[in-house]
Amino acid sequence: MIDRYFSAPKTLRRLRSGLSGAYIDGFADALTRDGYGHATVVRYLRAAAHVGVFLERRHKTLADLDAVTVRSFRRHLRRCHCPASNGGRNGHHAPFGVQRFQAYLIGRGLCPRPIISDARPPLPALITEFTAWYQTHRGVAPPTVRHYARGATAMLAALGADVRTWTPQAVRQFLMKAVTGGRSESTQKLITATRAFLRYLAFRGDARADLGLAVPAVAHWRLASLPRHLTAAELTRVLAVCEGDQPARVRDRAMILLLARLGLRAGDVTQLRLADLDWEQGTIQVTGKSRYQVRLPLPQEVGDAVLRYLAIRPGVLETDRVFLTTIAPVSPLCSSDAVSSVVTRAFQRAGIHLARPGAHVLRHTAATEMLRHGVSLDHIGLVLRHQSRHVGVLRKSRHRHAPPGRAAMAREAVVIAAVETYLALRRRAGFALSNTEYLLRSFARFARDREESIIRTTTVLAWASQGPSLAQRHRRYETVRRFAVHAQLDDPRQEAPPAHYFGYRTTRRPPRLYTPTEVDQLLAAARRLTPADSLRPHIYVALISLLAATGLRISEALALQVSDLSADGLLIRKTKFQKTRLVPLHETAITGLEQYLRHPQRRPSRCSWVFVTERGERLLYRDVHAVFRRLVSMAQLRVASGRAPTLHGLRHTFAVRALEATPTGRSQVAHAMRALATYLGHVSIVSTYWYLEATPELLVDVATASERFVSEGQP
Repeated sequence: MIDRYFSAPKTLRRLRSGLSGAYIDGFADALTRDGYGHATVVRYLRAAAHVGVFLERRHKTLADLDAVTVRSFRRHLRRCHCPASNGGRNGHHAPFGVQRFQAYLIGRGLCPRPIISDARPPLPALITEFTAWYQTHRGVAPPTVRHYARGATAMLAALGADVRTWTPQAVRQFLMKAVTGGRSESTQKLITATRAFLRYLAFRGDARADLGLAVPAVAHWRLASLPRHLTAAELTRVLAVCEGDQPARVRDRAMILLLARLGLRAGDVTQLRLADLDWEQGTIQVTGKSRYQVRLPLPQEVGDAVLRYLAIRPGVLETDRVFLTTIAPVSPLCSSDAVSSVVTRAFQRAGIHLARPGAHVLRHTAATEMLRHGVSLDHIGLVLRHQSRHVGVLRKSRHRHAPPGRAAMAREAVVIAAVETYLALRRRAGFALSNTEYLLRSFARFARDREESIIRTTTVLAWASQGPSLAQRHRRYETVRRFAVHAQLDDPRQEAPPAHYFGYRTTRRPPRLYTPTEVDQLLAAARRLTPADSLRPHIYVALISLLAATGLRISEALALQVSDLSADGLLIRKTKFQKTRLVPLHETAITGLEQYLRHPQRRPSRCSWVFVTERGERLLYRDVHAVFRRLVSMAQLRVASGRAPTLHGLRHTFAVRALEATPTGRSQVAHAMRALATYLGHVSIVSTYWYLEATPELLVDVATASERFVSEGQP
């Protein structure tokens, strides 16, 4: 085989002599099979012959070629001028050639495998059984198992090997100490791992069944941010930089088209096999997340790109993976990170700079393009293989520290100390708990005034009964009840009140809607605010107009900054449930906002808030609420349907009017519901369906469909 790389008889005789000579041809075949270039193979073959001479002169054999010998050979290269070193011209390729030759000999069984000392101690038997159980019975992936094992091992080392002696207090102390100063992502991963481990111990009967209650749930809001995607022009630029005849460019173009046209995940591309491509039917089978298999149509452009790559793909490697590395030694792509690296480099060559580039950006791009071309959300969900049909809807779419409590009271009252521990633990899990803190501190003061150091059901009932309405009494009661369950794990003397004591059932009355005339009356009243020549009338005219035209929450409007205004609309950042969304604006709304922002009396605030006071400070909700009550009085708006006019009523009015403008028919209403849920920032589409109660025109269609189903059995 070395005849392909050398022609001089003298060189061929020298390479095939000595210790390495018997294996030099096979080594050349292996290098060729692994995809090394001609010049690299020549250098590596010279290095293999050279190391054979080096061993022979030291009266050693190939079996002695180990890590120590390789290091000795490296030192020898610095001063070597023997004929085997090609006249002393070794370069930096010789050490790498020796490493490849050693690996080849190990594969042939001629060299001992290097002993790799594992610095990590072996996992305890309990952790090994835990990970094996989760893999067998839950089917979790190996990376998840390793993540669970790290958290469980840390807990076992901190609390001791005798899990029967573990207490809720010890578990909480471990968590509080382990997550101090860490990132929120690391905190959430540790909490998830410890909960899984404690549940496993309870399943085995080795620990208390309620020990898992000592670990708080993790605050997690799915799809809270806007999806990162490319425009059509940007995607064209990315594909353009992948043009060319080089194997790497041909492969990169095929991979990017699969990601951008079919919305595949990076892992799907990594695991794609030759048998998954059905060229006769023009389809591709994808086995992705949760082992979910689906066969997708293969577009002509994508199929042509894959065929072009397969024509130049190395065929000597014994693997059926479609995509291989282009740098020797050729091998299948090891992980989805390799695909993301290919995409990131393509973005850099195209001049596209994103905060978090990667393969998933192209998946978002595919979904966005399908939606723009009128593909239904159901069909998009099928193509993207979403497990939840609402993921596609929500994809388009506060942590703030409450004031510190009174330290003296925390030192004096046992209940307040328990409240502090409860709040601190749950905030480590990512919850804000502003209202919860207010209610629990109020209850703690109430219990202290009654000279009680433990939670009693009678005290909880007495405090909760102070709520002015049944809904508020229920909320106060349930807040303390959840806290009592937590406290009872630490101290059995604490009483945990029964759930749903007040028998409250969540019901939502139909919203109080504004007529167009009432909105005009509110705006007219805002224009009459005093002083008439100040900025104040213009502030409230712009604010009420924006709420009526967009359906924003009042908190979202007051949190707007000038930088959130763009040509595409308003960027609503991390509002309820940490969701971020883009709200398009009508031309009239844009004109009104621009006129307000250009008002000569408007002083830019330090943080560039959109709605500011005459002094340039951020407009606060309590001030807006007080002014709105005055505007309602000035406009002489009355109570309707048992509900008084509120700021949130403008949001309800916008939603109902949007549904009333929907074409009749259940399919159109369903599409309108999903679009409206995204526009309003609802975390669940169930919240949007509530507006049907205030839309008689759509309820008629629902009633008609129900009658048809009952009478004819047709949906």
